[in-house]
This record gives sequence, C-alpha cells and structure tokens, in this order.
Amino acid sequence: MSELTVAILAVPRVITLDLGARRLLEESDWSVERIASATGFGTAANFRSAFRREVGTTPSTYRKSSGTSQVDEA
Repeated sequence: MSELTVAILAVPRVITLDLGARRLLEESDWSVERIASATGFGTAANFRSAFRREVGTTPSTYRKSSGTSQVDEA
C-alpha cells in the first residue's frame, strides 16, 4: 500500500476523532464504550488505541483536561 493510500484511508478516522469523539468527551457524560460505538470504533479498546495514536493522550486524560467530570474507561 502506498503512503498516499494509507493517508487517504486515515482521513475518516481523524475526522471522526476530531469532530465526533472529542466533542462527545468534552460535552457529554457518555461512557467511552458508548462513544466508541457511536463513532464507529466498535469497542472501547479500539477507540482508546486510535484516540491515543491520533491525539497523543487517552480519552480519560483528554476528558479530565476538558473539564468534563464523568470518566469511564473500564
């Protein structure tokens, strides 16, 4: 697979994290499992892995830094 193909395939994941998951972590009290399902990552483990890779921190740490009190990464 070429670098361009890999970059193109990564765009939907990055957009989902930027426009969906981050907003839900910041503005909702949804669990990580619910956010993972709602944003198409399937499992909390998949979501945490992608989030950490793209954002550089865990969803829990991101949420704490955004001021949302509910955290659920079980």
